[in-house]
Amino acid sequence: MFDQAVSARESHAKAKTDAALAERAKKGEARQLLMDVILPVLIDPAIADEQVGGMLRERIGMNKLREVAAVSWKPLPRDHGRLAALEASQTYLRKFAPRVLEAIDFQGGPGTADPMDAVAILKELNRTGGRKVPAEAPTSFVPARYADYLAKARKSRDDTAFRHYWEICTILALRDGLRSGDVFVPGSRRYADPGTYLFTPEQWEAKRAEFCHLVRKPADAAEAIEQVKDELHQALEDLEETLASSAG
Repeated sequence: MFDQAVSARESHAKAKTDAALAERAKKGEARQLLMDVILPVLIDPAIADEQVGGMLRERIGMNKLREVAAVSWKPLPRDHGRLAALEASQTYLRKFAPRVLEAIDFQGGPGTADPMDAVAILKELNRTGGRKVPAEAPTSFVPARYADYLAKARKSRDDTAFRHYWEICTILALRDGLRSGDVFVPGSRRYADPGTYLFTPEQWEAKRAEFCHLVRKPADAAEAIEQVKDELHQALEDLEETLASSAG
């Protein structure tokens, strides 16, 4: 339910930004048409520099230029505003996310130290009612498309905005970790530790010889690696011969 609820708000944010992009494209059509008139004049060496301004104003018309100039046209963030749209769901997410974090013992696998540290910090902020994210809170897990939001909030010392964006990114990272198996819940069937599906070292030791015999691989790891290297080199040589014959 946590996964579904977070994903639903993310999908809603995507739909909202997609609609905004479509509307922006419509407004941008007028600017694009202007460029089709402006660029040929600018790149024509036969037109003197002092003639360019007057020629463009004459061809386009001052009314049209004023109309297009009156429309505010700000550059979009890298994510086209997705995180800002998702931030609008902050109140909804806070209705259940703190309770989920408090009730479920999320555990992280290898490579999840930073996002799991962030989860622990968020849990403590929720428990104590803290509003400011500690300066040492990790952000390495934040996707590059969202990083500018946090950087701008930190630069402007807007602790509230930073808390909102960082909290959402932490929740998304937790959701993504659950989906990939990097984060698991002890005792859960759907989100169990992937390691529980593997043989234990003791179980593997008893089965290794038989398995290696069936797949015709050496039981010694170093020897197996060398065998794979030989197979790779042979495959590359075969590929080069095939490419050479095709080129001929």
